[in-house]
Amino acid sequence: MIGGFIGEVGLDFIIAIATRGIGLIPRAAQLIGGLSYKVLKVMLQIYDAVQAKAGQALEASRAAQRRLDVKLNRAIAPKSNTLNVNTGLKQTGGGGYSASADELYDAIRDSDTDVSMIASNTGFKPENIQKVKNHVFYDEHLLDRYVDYGIPAKVGRFDSTIEQANAWKRLENGTYTDLDITWLKHETAERWYEKKYNSGYSEAHNRVDSRWSGFPWEEE
Repeated sequence: MIGGFIGEVGLDFIIAIATRGIGLIPRAAQLIGGLSYKVLKVMLQIYDAVQAKAGQALEASRAAQRRLDVKLNRAIAPKSNTLNVNTGLKQTGGGGYSASADELYDAIRDSDTDVSMIASNTGFKPENIQKVKNHVFYDEHLLDRYVDYGIPAKVGRFDSTIEQANAWKRLENGTYTDLDITWLKHETAERWYEKKYNSGYSEAHNRVDSRWSGFPWEEE
């Protein structure tokens, strides 16, 4: 029955409904034996209403999922006085979050021997190690990792994380692992991307993370 109806009405009518081609409506009316322009217009209005309802339902579903994601992240994020206000989500530069490491970060910032030691231990150029140190411990960034969850972007330093602080100390002491080198490469490339494209943290991190993980220790 449906096939016969479509065959009788023809492609012009189908195109009119699918594309809202108002100019095709009179032609469609002729093809189906004098069905009035007003009736076809009502059909299009019904179609538009159904589409609008579907769009609203989809957006409501996405909003609910975003709220759920925020709740889940709050539940698994550790408690700390240094966590971002009202969220529990930290933006560390490596992509992970953990308990406070503020004291270790302050000690690293105060050190004037770590860069040369890490360069000597790893074979990286001292100027590149200094750039990584600036990127992770000193520089301010557009921290926009959780904008999709309704958390506004802000400009500031990366949040501290014990894993990155410990990795830095292992690199300095010569007891580093392959994962620490992976992280060092991630931060080197992330800094380069931010500077070259004037990007926020999230874009730079995501571009680099597929090649060198910014938080490789969780994969152990």
